[in-house]
Parts: sequence; C-alpha cells; structure tokens
Amino acid sequence: DEPHLVVARIKMSGDAEPDTVDIFVDPTLDEEPAQPDATRVFGTRLNNGFNGIGIKVEGLGPGIITEYDDIYVGLEYADVIPEDYEILENPVSAIAVERFSYTAGDTLEGLGDMAEGWAGPWESLFEPDSSVVVARGVFNDELLVRTNGNSARITSDGTTNRFQRLFAEPFESGEEFWFSTHLSISGNPAGNVGTFILVDTTIAGEGFRKVIMGKQFGNRNLFVTGGGGAQQTGVQFEGAAGRWLV
Repeated sequence: DEPHLVVARIKMSGDAEPDTVDIFVDPTLDEEPAQPDATRVFGTRLNNGFNGIGIKVEGLGPGIITEYDDIYVGLEYADVIPEDYEILENPVSAIAVERFSYTAGDTLEGLGDMAEGWAGPWESLFEPDSSVVVARGVFNDELLVRTNGNSARITSDGTTNRFQRLFAEPFESGEEFWFSTHLSISGNPAGNVGTFILVDTTIAGEGFRKVIMGKQFGNRNLFVTGGGGAQQTGVQFEGAAGRWLV
C-alpha cells in the first residue's frame, strides 16, 4: 500500500447553517489543502464549540489495542503539521500539545497539568482504567516514521474505556481549527472501536461527543462521524501500523 495522510478540517458556522468536516487524503505539507476528497455535513450540533478532547476504546469483547501519540491543536494547518515526514517535531505554533512524555507504566488518570494549552490532567471516565504509558512511539509503516518518545496504549477488555482532557480555553462556535494525532489500531476489529473525539462537556449525556474519528465499529475503516451517519475516508488500519489523523 502507498502511504496515506488523512486530514480533517472542522468548520463551525456558529449559526443555523450546516457545520462541516472536510476530509483530505494525502495533501501536501507545504500549504493548506483546498479541494476535499470527502465532506461530512452536520446540522447545528457544533454550535457550542469544543472544550476538550476524548479517547474511546470499547466494544463487545476483548481483542483491540490502540496507541495514541503527538496530539496537536491549532488555528492553522501549519500549526499541526511538521515540515516533513522525517522530522516529527512539535509545531511551535500549536495551541495545545500532548506528547505523552510521562513515566512508562503509569495510567493516564491524573497525568498532565495546567500547561501547553490544557486546563488540567487527563480524566478516566470509567473503571477499570486499562491505559498505560509505553516507552516507545507509534510506528507508521506506510510513512516509514515513528513518533518520538513515549505514547499512550489502551487495551479493550470488553468494558468501556473513555478518557478526556480539557483545553485551557475552548474553541468557540464559528471558529475554524485543525488538529492532528497519530493513532495505531491492532488486534481483533470485530465489535470494537478505537477513536479520537472532540468534546463539549457542557452538554449532558452522550451528546457531549461531537466529532468522532478513528476505527469504525466492526471493521478497520478510518471514518469520521458526529451523528446521523459516518463518512468513510477510503483508508483502513492495517495490522499494528499507525495512521496519522489530522
């Protein structure tokens, strides 16, 4: 297979007009992509904006392992993209940065503080906490790169595994912003999901999970959704290889 870089741009209208997520596959790194390969149109679900990120790994039974690394959030494409595939350094203009530079063996609960764009540490929303910091980065065999330092691993054991971390300042309705993370999926995909989520915790219930990207339930498809159906990217997770979500 050829390497794939999958990019998502979140556009919140701030009014009754539809909100959209534009999906780009293999855009250039030196300039913001113009023509999306697919577009997911929402209703007005994004009007409150976002105040944090979430991770969800769960399913009907054990068998899936997810690894996350290098989460960047910014207002411009260049804020979350490195200069090339060989130097995966932190973009200095990113508003929020998470590199999982914690002690290997620790769980995510309570890690992180009020720094690098965050309001506080990671929170585990359910027990048991199956996360662990591992002493290696996420390897992408298609791009032939590995992220630097440690990463976070979450293993599905048939229970609900959800984590969240809040931004120091929310992204308001009407803004356009970009984010990126490296995500690896391995193990049995049947009946399991492994996703990265943009959240609005001011909303009660399941509605707080606004935009969801990652491995779709029951297969290896890389998708984006926010209710009312899913948009496929045409890319799949293969084996234990990482994929770069932007």
